[in-house]
Amino acid sequence: MLAELADIEARLGRTLLPNETIAVASLIEDVSALVTAYCRRDFRAHVNGVVTLEGWAERELKLPGAPVTQVYRVEMDRQEVTEWKLVGSSLWRRYGWQKVIGDPLPSEIKVTYTHGSSAVPGDVKAVVCNEVLRVLGKEVGATSETLGDHAIVYESGSGSIALSRSAKGSLNRFRQRIGSAPLRRP
Repeated sequence: MLAELADIEARLGRTLLPNETIAVASLIEDVSALVTAYCRRDFRAHVNGVVTLEGWAERELKLPGAPVTQVYRVEMDRQEVTEWKLVGSSLWRRYGWQKVIGDPLPSEIKVTYTHGSSAVPGDVKAVVCNEVLRVLGKEVGATSETLGDHAIVYESGSGSIALSRSAKGSLNRFRQRIGSAPLRRP
């Protein structure tokens, strides 16, 4: 989960009642799942994680789950490779990541590494808490505006469970982009 009951209590300014605790814990879990899906990442550290990627002739091999903090082992087609360098969240290799250059099939690259965040960013935790409070009907901020003869009423959040537009806007900088693979002809 991306937030704790204590985070909600701090924002409410009171301790949750026993009958509220179960509902709020479930909402935190649901909103955390929505944020994880929207951002395409889980905001957890993964120690000794293993990923298998396609290796092509390019010298850069981007590793998923940024930030990458340590790489323990790299194998190309089941043989250990040692001549690589970690730069940011990518592995670089002078001769590329394909065992036979020009082969129409990629090499299989298996990487054992540590990646991800050791703590949930404060912005993400704040979004989760605000969305939980919104769903509980405790909207943070204004719910209506009146200017002369014009009035605007915002959604009250009574029970709907979806990320708000403002939450998505706040999360956009944490959202992992979906890239495209280079087009290859055999």
